[in-house]
Amino acid sequence: MKRTLATAVAALMLTACGGSSDGGDADSTTESPTSTSAIRADGQYATIDDLRAAVREAGIQCPDSIWEPVAASTIDQAVGEGSCGKDFTIVSTTADGVPAANSALTNRYLDRWLDGDRTEFTFVQGATWVAMCNAPAAKILEAKMGGTRVQGTPTASAT
Repeated sequence: MKRTLATAVAALMLTACGGSSDGGDADSTTESPTSTSAIRADGQYATIDDLRAAVREAGIQCPDSIWEPVAASTIDQAVGEGSCGKDFTIVSTTADGVPAANSALTNRYLDRWLDGDRTEFTFVQGATWVAMCNAPAAKILEAKMGGTRVQGTPTASAT
């Protein structure tokens, strides 16, 4: 009787920990994927850290070693701002702050362009965020986070 009870308890524990006899993944879950998702369906992120978590979940690399949050963004109505290296900048804003963030990033881009940095960027915006990034990252933000491209890149006539 003790052996049968011990076997039953062990089987229940194995099941509760996600183990299975069919080779299932121990990290799999039966919860809805959106219940723990950093990517919000409404596209609204309360902090820059929330936005960065969503960007990373979308598949864009932004490790701590290159993440540079801006302590006090100068962009009107920005909640936060940060960069993942020199070629990827994100700004989390209030909903009304999206145009100001897009304008500020565009101005920074044009300043870099006129200073000789001919890196091409794409601008993508969501409900409360804007990103300045390369085309592959823009495609990811569009597909995974529901962003929309809002601006092209400067041309030679901008010089």
